[in-house]
Amino acid sequence: MEEWQIALLGGASASALISTVGNIILHLLQRKERREEKQSGHQKQMQDKLNAIGKGVMLLELDKIKYLGLRFIRDGGITYEDRALLHKMHDNYHKELGGNGDLDQIMEEVDELPLVPTVKKI
Repeated sequence: MEEWQIALLGGASASALISTVGNIILHLLQRKERREEKQSGHQKQMQDKLNAIGKGVMLLELDKIKYLGLRFIRDGGITYEDRALLHKMHDNYHKELGGNGDLDQIMEEVDELPLVPTVKKI
């Protein structure tokens, strides 16, 4: 075989090899990008679900504090333990969940209630 034929075949082979390697690298990069997009989408879905759960917990805690506070106000008294628990719930509602002060008036009225003894169950 002539030298020019060998050079031509060698160049064509090298070109094909470089093109194939380039295509493999491109495919791997695209695959990585798709996987990262999928993970990012999954992370967003998980964050959205966590946000929804947080909002649900916030609403439940708001309702529970309001219900208990109004019940204690209606009853005209509260035990020390119940008042302490209600304050923990209210603090969590404000500090951890970002409550907006809707319950402050109820909590002020609860704090003005006389303390009653804890009823022991037999």
